[in-house]
Parts: sequence; C-alpha cells; structure tokens
Amino acid sequence: MEKLENRNNVRLTNQIEILNILRKSHSTITDIADKLDISFTAAKNIIEEMSHAKLVSITEDKQQVNKRGRAPAIVKLNTENGIVCGIDMSGWDIKVFLCSLDCKILCKKEIPSVMFIEPEHLDQIKEIINDLLQQKAVKGKKLLSICISTPGLINEKTLKYEDVYRVPKYKEMDPIEYFKKAFNVKVEMYNDVRLSALAELKFGAFPSKPFNGIFMHIGTACGYALIINGKIYKGSNGFAGELATYNNIDVYSKTWAGRIYGIYDILRSEQKDLPFYTPDGDEKTIFNNLMKRYKEKDPLLLCKIEESIKMNAVTIIGLLASLDIEYLVIEGPILSFGKEYIETLTKYIHEYSTAKIRAKIIPSSLEEKTSIIGTAYQAVTSYYLDALKKLTIKRINKENFKINKVFYEI
Repeated sequence: MEKLENRNNVRLTNQIEILNILRKSHSTITDIADKLDISFTAAKNIIEEMSHAKLVSITEDKQQVNKRGRAPAIVKLNTENGIVCGIDMSGWDIKVFLCSLDCKILCKKEIPSVMFIEPEHLDQIKEIINDLLQQKAVKGKKLLSICISTPGLINEKTLKYEDVYRVPKYKEMDPIEYFKKAFNVKVEMYNDVRLSALAELKFGAFPSKPFNGIFMHIGTACGYALIINGKIYKGSNGFAGELATYNNIDVYSKTWAGRIYGIYDILRSEQKDLPFYTPDGDEKTIFNNLMKRYKEKDPLLLCKIEESIKMNAVTIIGLLASLDIEYLVIEGPILSFGKEYIETLTKYIHEYSTAKIRAKIIPSSLEEKTSIIGTAYQAVTSYYLDALKKLTIKRINKENFKINKVFYEI
C-alpha cells in the first residue's frame, strides 16, 4: 500500500509539474522529460494519460522535422474545459476577473476604492461575476473554480476569518460558503501576501531551483511570506508571515520592535501637511497625493522616506541574518518610489550590519500584479488537482483515493 501511495505521489508530482511547464508555454515531450529528469517513455505515458483525460493536447510540429524524418510532438494545455474566477480583495480596489486555464485574463471588473470590506461587497462581487460570465470572451464556458485573495488571518481548519482589520464584520462573513452557494463550484480563500509570494515563485524574480527566501509586501499595510526550500512556510498555526500591530509604543522612537515601516507610517508622521487615514478616507487619493509630492522632491517627504528606509533596514537585517536567507523580493506600492528605494535600502542593510549579508535584495518583477497572478494560478491549480484526483481514481480503480494534502498547499 505504501509503495502504491509513493508511486501515485511521484506521478502526481510529475503531472503537476507538466501542467506548470505548459502554463508558461507549449513544449515537446523530449523537453518535458529533460526538465522533469525522467525518461522519454515515462513522460510520454504520463502525457498520453493526461491527453485522454483532455487536460492536454498533443499535436505534431510538421515544420520541425528531425534527422529521422519525424515531426516532434508538441504538448499544449487544453484550455477548452472551462474558466476560473479570481477575486482579489488585497488592494485599494476589489478586482474580479475570469481567466483561462493557462492563466490569461479574459475579462475583469473592479469595485473602486474599498477601504473596508463589508457583506454588501459580496453581493456586488456576485453580480459582477454573473455579468462577466455573459461577456463574449467567456460566454458558454463552464465556471470551474473560484479563488479569493484577502487580507487577514484565515483559519486553515475552519476556512473562516480568524482576524482581519479591513473586514470589520469578519465574524459574520463567510466568503467561501457565500460563493459556493451562489455558483456551485469549489471556492478557496487565501491570505493575499501568500498568494503574491506564490506568483513570484512561479512567474517572478525568485529562482526556479529550491532556495530560502522572503517575499515582502510594503504598502499602506505590510506583510511577508517566508520561503523554505522553495515552499511557502505556514508556521505552527498556519499564520506565519502576518505582521502584528503594536499598541502603546512610540512608533517614531527606537521601540519600533521589528515591524516593517510602511507608506502609512510615512504619512502618519506628516499629519500637519497631508491628511492621514480617516474611516471614510480614500487610500488611493492619499497615496496619489504622496506620489505628487515625491515627484516634486518635497524635502520633508524625502527625509521621511529615508528615515523609513533606515527603520526597514534594521528590521530586515534581523530577518536575513537569523534565517540566513538567500533572496529577498520586495513588492508593493513602496516600489513607486523607484529603483532608488531598493538601492538605498540595500546600502543601509550592508552599512548597518556587522555580519556579511549574502542575500540578494531585488524588486518584484510582476509590478502590482502579484496578487492577481497568484489568485489566478491557484484557481487553476485547484481545478487541476481535482481533475488529477479523478484521473488517479480511474487509473488505480480506488474510489476512496485522496490526494495528499501537501499537494493542496500553496
């Protein structure tokens, strides 16, 4: 039984990796075999099984003929099985989109300037999804799954909010059950920073080989995800990476306690010159005002930005040194301050650290799209895992077969 389980896990791993390869571009069986470090015959058998299940398609590239007069077999994703939906509640605007199984966005719509996520926003999102399903690009295609990117802590056992500042009525809201009932499809919900880290792992600045690193979002709110051996670390309770808030301390003194200094913290120190957050404030407008002053090289603002960089350098040194991290990828609105932000941060990290910092500190290559890309990727992955489960049940003829939960972890 154990040997069968191991064989199934190896096959599932290869199937998932094949799908990951094809999500980026079509490929040949030979190239896939090389990338997976398996024999051509093994790759061919796996791909043919997936082709029979209509997960991929195999065609001959007659324009490329080898010395034996054979045309190589080109493997592509079969994107005709349906579409998936992504709901990104991570930023200033709620973004709702439908995408194909190769993660291409086919249509989208936004709910602008949402500071606090309320129950009525779920109703609005449902209406938007119904409207998008009628768009020409997707009409008639089956909705296969939904993935939600959200701020806050999500209990991985109950799949409900544990705590989230931007969802005041989080104890009353259950987005997963709401959209399951509305559309009768599988619905998943993950922390926004983790989904952004996932996007950077699959399509961004992180290397393809296993490594140890940190993905850090710095915006009006901040968060980071720890990557251990190429996998996103969850922590003992599933909440690793969410930064705590601090009460009753002077956030402008040396008692910063290791927190990441975000854009609102820059604004908070300038209340006389620029309105800070109010319950009905528009974050986007406030940020745009900040950027206007930055482009005008306002001396007070430039001074505050440099102060924030120094604070972050001290915090990051502690993380990099204690964890011996290889890569730090930084993402978020903070990058709107340009390459100078990363350059200055790197300078202070090396200047303040008594030990040699080996980590490469690089900006996200996905700009402001990390959460959307991660959400789309996970929505597609959710569909494929269920499809592969059915494929495995058919192959081994065991209805009680369950995919190891490690495959479902983002």
